[in-house]
Amino acid sequence: MQKYYMAYSREFVRIVSIQKSPVIHLFRESIAGTATIRGFGQEKRFVKRNLYLLDCFARPFFCNIAAIEWLCLRMELLSTFVFAFCMFLLVSVHTEALIQSIPYYQIFKVLEVLLCRYGRACCAYDLNLNARLSWWILSFFKLENKIISIERIHQYSQLPSEAPLIIEDSLALHPHGQRMEQLNLPIR
Repeated sequence: MQKYYMAYSREFVRIVSIQKSPVIHLFRESIAGTATIRGFGQEKRFVKRNLYLLDCFARPFFCNIAAIEWLCLRMELLSTFVFAFCMFLLVSVHTEALIQSIPYYQIFKVLEVLLCRYGRACCAYDLNLNARLSWWILSFFKLENKIISIERIHQYSQLPSEAPLIIEDSLALHPHGQRMEQLNLPIR
């Protein structure tokens, strides 16, 4: 489940961050040119453009929310099956057969009482544990998505830089005093 969700979530985080850039750029442009926009009566055009960019930004954001809901549904189903299996074991254990077959039946009587009393409390805590487990897993995935952006920054910082504008060693290769002439060069 983690493999599918993380690959999907990484791409959506990347797309959301790409779609966020034009919205911020238009907002900055609108703030800087408020007087000009009002002077030429272009408010409706900028509002229409802003709404279009917000719609473009919202599409992958809603898909990301849908992916989170997909993961939550899968986690809830898994925890429900585990909870149901544990409840089945709790109900189906026949302590009477165990008590009669083993001479130390007093110990099993105590265990039966503890199982009946604390089994209900375990059920109540298990339901709360499922919600907390889902929250922890989602927090872990969000943290991992944030770390991916840091990894990209680190990757970009490791790229080789461009060559300098003037290379000192290349000047030594060209003899001084020679000129380059161009004959019959048509320029349009």
